[in-house]
Amino acid sequence: MPLPKPRKGEGLNEFVGRCVIDPTMTSEFPNKDQRLAVCNSLHEQSSETLSKAFGDKYRDAFERQRQMTESRNIRNVQSIYFNEYNKAITEFLRSGTFNQAIVFQDDVLTMMYVNLFVDTGLHFANWYYNSFEILITKAERRSPLIYNRQWELQFTHYAKEVAGINIRLLKGTALDTLKKVTAKLLQDPEFQRMGAIEQGRVLRSRFKMISMYQAERIVRTETTTIANYATEQSALTVFPKEKLMKRWSTSLDGRERLWHNAANNQERDYSQPFDVGGEAIHRAGEGSGKNRINCRCATIWIPKASSLG
Repeated sequence: MPLPKPRKGEGLNEFVGRCVIDPTMTSEFPNKDQRLAVCNSLHEQSSETLSKAFGDKYRDAFERQRQMTESRNIRNVQSIYFNEYNKAITEFLRSGTFNQAIVFQDDVLTMMYVNLFVDTGLHFANWYYNSFEILITKAERRSPLIYNRQWELQFTHYAKEVAGINIRLLKGTALDTLKKVTAKLLQDPEFQRMGAIEQGRVLRSRFKMISMYQAERIVRTETTTIANYATEQSALTVFPKEKLMKRWSTSLDGRERLWHNAANNQERDYSQPFDVGGEAIHRAGEGSGKNRINCRCATIWIPKASSLG
């Protein structure tokens, strides 16, 4: 039997009062609190569009999760970058030259992406699943833990795919930074007069700050990429794509791009692209650099009201 749906013009209290005692609801959702939450969600999703309150709530929760994962992964990526720069510094102090061939190799950067994407991806996939679990019927409900291995493989594959596109640029930027910073220091008479220990201290201090800046830029961009990919995969775990819709949600804090502001609240069926600044994009975190770099937008994946039950 299908789940109850609001009648035309039926208010929230009236619908919920009818919904919580519906035989199908009591069978599928025996827990009263969960049944009440589902009834509220059914009323909220009674049209094919998301309410503003729901969109705001999702965006705020997404932002909290993003900040949480970014914090730990910025530290991890900074450590990787500093370790690579430190290899070059150690070689310079030993031989007097900077050997770029020994740093920022492809396998190191690829593994950095894999670790970032798996950690962030699993966090967001589980968060999304738990957030929408109330809409999953008793017969279909599973612990998200059973999906984690599947998701981990998906996120690893996606990380390698994205890394393959971005590694050349990341490596080039890092090596160019190493070359420019060290060249400037080597021309500094004060640096030239220093002993090896003091030179090492100056170099490590400089590149520690540079590592932090580069880590923040990478993690902030790629967190949006993997977070929206992960919530999509989580949604597809429990809802067929033909029964999903999506909304573009922009962080409206004055730092957003003008065309991301304009794209806010665009709604599409699952397979239809968003129009973001004239670019067709499937989900936030994709597209050209003008739409990807430092983007903090979210794509909200939600089952259509007609698909519930």
